[in-house]
Amino acid sequence: MLDWIRRRREAARRADGLVQRVLSEAERAQLRRDGFLEVLSRGVSGRKYRIPRGGSPVAVLEPDGRVLYLCLQPDSAMAQAEVVVAHKLLLEGAEEDYWQRANPVGRAMGRGFGRRLFG
Repeated sequence: MLDWIRRRREAARRADGLVQRVLSEAERAQLRRDGFLEVLSRGVSGRKYRIPRGGSPVAVLEPDGRVLYLCLQPDSAMAQAEVVVAHKLLLEGAEEDYWQRANPVGRAMGRGFGRRLFG
């Protein structure tokens, strides 16, 4: 039991270090304040992704006001902070591949309701 706790604490410490290296101060502040990290799409003008601190599902705010959700989980266990960084890096570096691998979840919300929730 103590070994499990030690490993978990060590994983959290490494994840925090990764967050410090990869995310800007403004991004870390947003994650703390809002509970999500917002990433702008490089492929679709006006599209935004909101990556929750828990990692998934990621909300996709489309330019027309629709809100979609995508779920993409790691193959092996990762600390939550590492999952947020992984989503950010994938969306910024391989957005098309992210869409091909992710599963749409829930149902798309229309213009008004989705915007009130996320907006």
